[in-house]
Amino acid sequence: MASYRPSTAIAIASWKWLKGIVKRNDTVTLPGPTAIGLTAIAWILESVLVWQSAHWAGLDVSWPDALLVTTVAVAAQIAP
Repeated sequence: MASYRPSTAIAIASWKWLKGIVKRNDTVTLPGPTAIGLTAIAWILESVLVWQSAHWAGLDVSWPDALLVTTVAVAAQIAP
């Protein structure tokens, strides 16, 4: 259960950040539950792909490491 705490904290912080953007910019709207659910599934599947690819390459990568790599890769794609 303790391994979920950082992910939960990041999710809450991200949601608060997004709500702040919506308050400051009327053209931005919050995503619906379908978009949030599909995004979460995509991130999990991408993390599984990172984890499996690392194992195929002979690297001993933990699940949190694969999730971190996915998070950094997505953040790099949306960074200004």
